Amino acid sequence: MAGGGPPLILINSHTWSSPGTTAALTQRLGFRFTVGGSSITCRQLGVFGASVGVERVIIHRISDNVQITSADITSANGSWVDSNVTPVTLSAGVQYVISARRTDGSSRSVYLNPGGLTFNAAIGSISYWFGTGDTPPSTSTPNAYAFFRFRFT
Repeated sequence: MAGGGPPLILINSHTWSSPGTTAALTQRLGFRFTVGGSSITCRQLGVFGASVGVERVIIHRISDNVQITSADITSANGSWVDSNVTPVTLSAGVQYVISARRTDGSSRSVYLNPGGLTFNAAIGSISYWFGTGDTPPSTSTPNAYAFFRFRFT
């Protein structure tokens, strides 16, 4: 790890709105992002559970839809759960999408539009997407879904 410190987190901060801000959805939910001026190394994927279940978290490169890394993670209601992955480089200036979907395709509760959502400065633009299956989400949405993350150096 850079400088011997802990890995950096994609999502710096968020606040969940008042109770009742969840939605039961079956889609693959995610956000596209562009890595800033320097490449980063992804070391962990994680989910925040609004309900308990196994989520498949995937990072795809947008230009060719190649899956870069993934992990099946059992979410815990109301907390973050992270999983180590084989370190992979996300290149500067390249667009990726991180997304998650229940492995059994079932509905799960997700937090919609969390307040105070900020991203690490190493990440450039962010937009929100949804889709189906294990392919990259392909439909734009104005809703922010912030129940997955990755850690990097």
